[in-house]
Amino acid sequence: MKLQSSAIIGGPAYIEHDGALYYTEDNITVQIEKRLKESRASHAGHYDDTLLDVVAQIQFTPKLWRNLSALFHLLTLPIGGRVMGSVDKPVVIYSVTEGQVYTYSRGAITTMPQLGLGINKTLLGQTTITAIKADGTALSAANSVVALTSESWDPDDEDWDPAKDFDVPYEVKWGSTAPYDSMDTEEGVDVSWDYTLEEISSDLAGLVDMKLTSKRATFDFVPLGLSHAELLALHEIQGTGISRGSKLGATKGRDLIIRGPSTDSPQVTAKATFPVNPQLRHGASAHLPGTIQFATSRQPTAGVFADPVTIGTRPAPD
Repeated sequence: MKLQSSAIIGGPAYIEHDGALYYTEDNITVQIEKRLKESRASHAGHYDDTLLDVVAQIQFTPKLWRNLSALFHLLTLPIGGRVMGSVDKPVVIYSVTEGQVYTYSRGAITTMPQLGLGINKTLLGQTTITAIKADGTALSAANSVVALTSESWDPDDEDWDPAKDFDVPYEVKWGSTAPYDSMDTEEGVDVSWDYTLEEISSDLAGLVDMKLTSKRATFDFVPLGLSHAELLALHEIQGTGISRGSKLGATKGRDLIIRGPSTDSPQVTAKATFPVNPQLRHGASAHLPGTIQFATSRQPTAGVFADPVTIGTRPAPD
């Protein structure tokens, strides 16, 4: 039988999850992982595989600066907290052109997007939602991992807001002491997340959840407009308060704020940050300042450790 063009399927899509709707910069990719155990014998080598579980990794790049509490939910999750929780949060992918809907039973964002806070950077990076079978459900049940249904695309459901697509310059504030309380950068700030998720599984059910065991963030940028002395002072590699064995976050940490130029533009606030791995560039073409990285610390207040980073919008310019 010859292939008919109508049999070639595809088209753009959007995602709904945890009360948030995501439009994407490019394609949505769903990588299905069949977790297997090899069956081997001395005389035969590998002869079969045993199915242990099925996990879907849904990857996309969010386009708009919104749904921030859902997109960055790991920032507010307590250490030891369960990532997927006690109630299934389905991941719904709407295939716009064809009116097809893929509903993955239970999912959570497990890779938060890196941030590019600069006018020439991509604001939100790649995101991953990990999806598994419904809670308390065996793989053998119908639609345990994903269900396929039909639903027509309704333009009335569309809430695209181009005002949330930001391409703006950013100001960096580290503490309240001049000149570090208002710094320009060479190309903006790159924000990276460093956290650990540990899987929770059982012999009967396989993977049922994950828990958060650590979290921090780092901020990389090239500062401009500082004198030689101010630049060295920013690095904090010597002098008063710098000694072998000192706790840097507790003794030298200051709040780091990266913010856009106007009300409602992106703002990221990191608590008790300190500089690590500073760089200098001595050459004819490069500016002297090189990349400096700031890292978060978690300092307790009345025995409670604060979340290291807050992500939102700038309330109002100073």
